[in-house]
Amino acid sequence: MVNKKIKILFLLKKRVYCGNSYGLKVSCEMVAKALKDYEIESKIITIIDGNDIDREVHKFKPDICFLEAIWVTPTKLEEILKLHKKTHFDVRIHSKVEFLAQESLSFTWLAEYKKLSQSYHNFSISANNLDFIKEMNSTLGYEMEYTPNIYPIQHGLQVNTKPIGNILSVGAFGALRILKNHLQMALGAIKVADNLDIKLRFHINDSSTIEKEGNPIKKNLIAIFKDTSHQLIINNWEHHGDFVQIVKSMDIGLQISMSESFNLTAADFVAHGIPVVGSSEIKFLSPWYQAEPTNFQDIVEKIEFAIKYKTWGIHLLNEIKLKKHNKQAIQDWVRYIFT
Repeated sequence: MVNKKIKILFLLKKRVYCGNSYGLKVSCEMVAKALKDYEIESKIITIIDGNDIDREVHKFKPDICFLEAIWVTPTKLEEILKLHKKTHFDVRIHSKVEFLAQESLSFTWLAEYKKLSQSYHNFSISANNLDFIKEMNSTLGYEMEYTPNIYPIQHGLQVNTKPIGNILSVGAFGALRILKNHLQMALGAIKVADNLDIKLRFHINDSSTIEKEGNPIKKNLIAIFKDTSHQLIINNWEHHGDFVQIVKSMDIGLQISMSESFNLTAADFVAHGIPVVGSSEIKFLSPWYQAEPTNFQDIVEKIEFAIKYKTWGIHLLNEIKLKKHNKQAIQDWVRYIFT
């Protein structure tokens, strides 16, 4: 137990389309929950823009303020650093290069953040993915810290070993983005359902109104399912507690994406005892549940494996790996905060 009392403030930019519950906010809540045992007081606030940072820091007076993702202009950030010299600020990145490449200002602002980190002792940059950190540090001379995701798992978890019936419910949740690979996952799930001669219910979230890539993906998914005997089910964004109930009603989950820094949705499935097939990008999944995103046959085989051995509870391997990740992640956070 660490005796020194530390106050941490997580500041997120408000997202109108998904209310008060979205992946970035939930991930902060998970970290805050895990750090309670270390005398760390955390507060999570969503704000409209960088102009609200001064007010919230002044009110809470944190030792460390994490600005979640790249949204604060370098000019505003420098202003804040000068105003609050006793608070350490950290821009925490949740995406790898592939996703950042889709945001036109991401690397421009990162370069400015780097200069600020070299000029101000109370500022640093961190990320939740070691591969990304190694790339940035070794090629562009960054000195990023590691602030990983944590997904606490309740004791006494009941692993879902219920056999598949005449209907296969598959959850491919998450934002509709190209790198999330929804079309390939849908085709793989349809092939598996046809092989098993059962009906497929393929669940997604509707982010087509707010994701620039979402509407074409949604339209293509509708077209794929139109002339099949299977069903595409489009779910609204839900509060995380309600979303978890939907996850628990699935037979299996799919998150076979091409780029991931963590993947909270996959962790939702693992933490509630449901088999989930992802890609090697999701480090806390067993290789038996990792499919190559562009290899259709591998996707089909991994889905079939997850279904075939669900009753055996082999997907417990994913829970074991996630718990191992959590244990190390907490150590990494404590080391970062108290040194």
